Parts: sequence; structure tokens; C-alpha cells
Amino acid sequence: QYFEFNTLLNKDIPRSFSDIAIINDQIWITSKDFGLSVHERNLNVQVKNFQYSAGNSKTLASNSVEKIVADTDRNLIYLSTKGEGLFVYDMEAEIFSQISTNERLLSNNIYDLLLDSEGTLWVLTGDGVNYLKDQKVLNVTVDDGFVVASYLDSAMHETDGKIQIVSSNRYQTFDPLDLYSDPTVYQLYFAR
Repeated sequence: QYFEFNTLLNKDIPRSFSDIAIINDQIWITSKDFGLSVHERNLNVQVKNFQYSAGNSKTLASNSVEKIVADTDRNLIYLSTKGEGLFVYDMEAEIFSQISTNERLLSNNIYDLLLDSEGTLWVLTGDGVNYLKDQKVLNVTVDDGFVVASYLDSAMHETDGKIQIVSSNRYQTFDPLDLYSDPTVYQLYFAR
């Protein structure tokens, strides 16, 4: 499908996209214009706009959304930001929650997201890697042998159950089953 912005024809569509995903037969767009918006497949109609309204958890408190990853099995949408951490949209409850350094995210600057084949969300930050599993935030840091570097866009990949992280001059891979699980992990509770 081809799309070109035209103010006269589709003013409710962002001028530029940060990321785009097809979720439940609708197009979800992250952009600096709207933050997060949902559109019909033909991109001619905006279905929903999540522009922030103070005190309203049904709106997104960020316009710096970079990446969008959907976990349709759990009815969750993950949104990464530069500076504001991770936002989680619960599609059933239709509310957002925020995960930041207050909940043990290593950094609020997120470079990439990856939902692996086991349903674990991997979060690449400027200070290491977090992963969300069973509503817990866990870390992979230099203590685990991870080297923090300057990352490429779309730096994380999964192959044969292993996680690969690519930077401009480094390639790192690890098996999630080999990671040490911290017994003092931060437990998350998503509102429903």
C-alpha cells in the first residue's frame, strides 16, 4: 500500500511516522505529530487519537514515542520513548501505564524493543537491556557480560531462541535461559 501525506485529503494522518504496526486490522502509528494514533487500513480515516490530556490514563503522556510492539496474545501494546521510558497500553481496559527507572528500567532512553517467541519483551536502553517476563522487570548489564555500545535502529533480533544485539562495531548474543534471575525483581501490575 502506498501513502503520501496530503493536508487537504488526510489532515488527521501524521505528517511523518516514527513506527507503524497493523494490530487487529487497524494501522497504529507513532509520530511526533500525534504521539499515537489509530487508523483504518486505507489510512483515510483516523479511528482514535491518544494525544495527552492531563490526568487521563486513557491518553498517552508522551509525544516522543519511537517504537511500537504489539503482544496480541496478552492484549498489550508496548511503546518505547526517548526520555520517558516504556508505556504499556492495555487494549481491554483501554488505559496506559508507564514503566521507567522507578520500576527498575535501566534507562528511560529506549533504543529498541523485541517481543520474542516465548512472549518476553526485551528493552534495549542506553545502560543495558531489560526484559519483562511474567510482569517482572529484569536486567542484563555489564555484570552479565553485556557491553553497552552505540546501537543501530532495529538492533535486537531473535534467532533459534537466542537474542542478538547489534551495534555499529559489535555483535552480542545470549541465550535467555542462561540469564541469572534476580530474586529482588520489581513486580509490575497492569491495571485491568
